[in-house]
Amino acid sequence: MLFGWPDLYGVGDYCIMANRGADTNPVGIDDVLRADQGWIEVIEIQSTTNARYRATPNGAAYRYTNPARPTEYYLWSNVQNVGEWKPLAGSGLLIWHFDKSISGNNPPQKLQLAVVQGGGTRVLSATTWPSPGSAKTDFFNKDVNAELGAMTTPESKWNDGSASGLRIYDIGPSGPTIEFSVGVGLITPEGEGGSGGLGGTSGAGTGGVVANGGSVSASGAGAPAAGAAGAVAGGVAGSGTAGVTQATGGAAIAGANAIAGSPSGSHSGTSGTVEGAPTSSASDEFGCSCSTVTRQKSESAFTLALAALALAVSRRRRRVLR
Repeated sequence: MLFGWPDLYGVGDYCIMANRGADTNPVGIDDVLRADQGWIEVIEIQSTTNARYRATPNGAAYRYTNPARPTEYYLWSNVQNVGEWKPLAGSGLLIWHFDKSISGNNPPQKLQLAVVQGGGTRVLSATTWPSPGSAKTDFFNKDVNAELGAMTTPESKWNDGSASGLRIYDIGPSGPTIEFSVGVGLITPEGEGGSGGLGGTSGAGTGGVVANGGSVSASGAGAPAAGAAGAVAGGVAGSGTAGVTQATGGAAIAGANAIAGSPSGSHSGTSGTVEGAPTSSASDEFGCSCSTVTRQKSESAFTLALAALALAVSRRRRRVLR
């Protein structure tokens, strides 16, 4: 067997190891087998992932693995009926279900590698040599089936009947780029959802979360970014298009658009969301949302400075009079 790949009965025209699709233009190798050889990038989706992605033909594939049995997983990618895939009757997200605990593909039994048909049927996996070998309803897209989850048809269960927790939803129209979302929670606006991703908590983020005008933490796995004003004395980092940050407990005292950094200056989100920030009535003329304790300290320091200046002037006058 080539690369140890089995004959894929019950898969139709979706792999050269199954039907050939056409005599003069046989179909290619499916993305499960390509991923097995390391020929394409694979983005791992977790049960905690809440993100939106863009899938492109011959781009990354997305894999969701059974934590109880790592040899079982769902894998999907964008397959368009052009080039070597021109014989296919449709296009969109093609979703596969792989389970190594099953020995090969022997229709109509459960298959080791099966196409999850978007239309909810088992026409392919129930037939050794499906004819026709493809249909528009085999794909997931906005016009056929825009979601795969626990309550959909088909559903995203594991082969033992247990819930997988996988939810792929809000799948866009079929095309060179297909957007889709993954997860059961809210997608946060800051950050990117990983390689090929648009937004969410699963990948590298560009924005942090700013809380109470001072503390900054990176969202998800977001990478910290230095603010426009840079780090100043005391280790404070601020961000914003205007203004300077002052090293007093993470307080920003200049620039209406400045965001106060954390005292360590280790994280500063350039597109973070503000939580629990005071109202405009609580801010001073510099746009600061500092605490009253910091302001009281600043006022005390200012009073001491004035007293020292007055004492210096008084001593100088005495010398002149002498």
